[in-house]
Amino acid sequence: MNDRENVKKQNSINSITLIQQDKIATYGEDRTEQDSSTPEEIIQELVSVKTSSIDRMLLDINKVSQKAFDSEANIALYQDTPVKIAMERKGSNKEINTLVTMNFDLPGMLEGGLSIKGTEKLNQFDRIVLDAVNSLFIEGHNEYITTAMIFHVMTGDENRRITQNYAEEIKNSLKKLLFTHIVIKADEEAVMYPELKKFEYHDTIVPGAMVTAKLNGTEVTCVKVRDTPPLYLYASKKKQISNIDIQLLKLPFAKDKNESRERMTLLYYLLRRILALKSISEHIKYETIYKDFGYDETASKKEKFKLRKSVKTILDAWKGSLFGDIKFIDYEEEKKGQTPYKIIIKFEIIKNTEK
Repeated sequence: MNDRENVKKQNSINSITLIQQDKIATYGEDRTEQDSSTPEEIIQELVSVKTSSIDRMLLDINKVSQKAFDSEANIALYQDTPVKIAMERKGSNKEINTLVTMNFDLPGMLEGGLSIKGTEKLNQFDRIVLDAVNSLFIEGHNEYITTAMIFHVMTGDENRRITQNYAEEIKNSLKKLLFTHIVIKADEEAVMYPELKKFEYHDTIVPGAMVTAKLNGTEVTCVKVRDTPPLYLYASKKKQISNIDIQLLKLPFAKDKNESRERMTLLYYLLRRILALKSISEHIKYETIYKDFGYDETASKKEKFKLRKSVKTILDAWKGSLFGDIKFIDYEEEKKGQTPYKIIIKFEIIKNTEK
């Protein structure tokens, strides 16, 4: 990305000044160089940075990402043995597998004086954070990315204030993404995607480093991204990146002062289902949503009602909206007896009439 300074004219640009406090041996350099330094060896560098807001969000919809951020399916990926992910098209007699492994660099994180809350295993919220980072780095040409910038992309609203709790949630995800290594070996897919010939990638989910910055005298957390994130690079070679108007993300939250992590995750869950309507069913069972959000048999009727209400609030806000070439028209709720059973999405494919 050689022309990172040439941001799109429609993007609003704000100048900020960062004081970068980074270890001399940054993550990703040769380990022998890292071992020669100590956590106390800090340098300060005054960096003049231009940040750019964006009006489109890039969503990675490839199968590897789907597995990597599924907290049930990704358990196998952390076992040190390459996992085969089937990539052949339906009806094909020839197996085409991509090999994937992941591991979390706990010692590396601790050396940097960092820690995380909860499990190191990646989840759906982490995937949303990664999509926001990809969008700001690729679409907005931002090398330095703050938690507030990520939040503004996730909500589609650059004027919405981020709470301290939400900032900590995003910061926690960033640390997981910075210290999770992924290995992707996708050369078998070259028969379908020539650009994947000899494709083998070893790097962290977000190649970069966490830095402490001062913005207008206030200390903030930033990520300095050093290279294109590998999952985005892999998906882009397969043309499996969706480009979404950021205003669509703003609509469901327009009347709310705050949005919970669960509500945010639900929004992107429904967004991905709509984007995949050409290849999956338009029927979304509530039981599937309950399971994906960790609601077991102990979940109360009140909790399930609240989740269903959020589903309908989000879909109501999107009626008539265009998601690429998919127009979301409406939805219908189907019941079994008196119990809400599933949502049926009504949509149409908009053909491109441009010559």
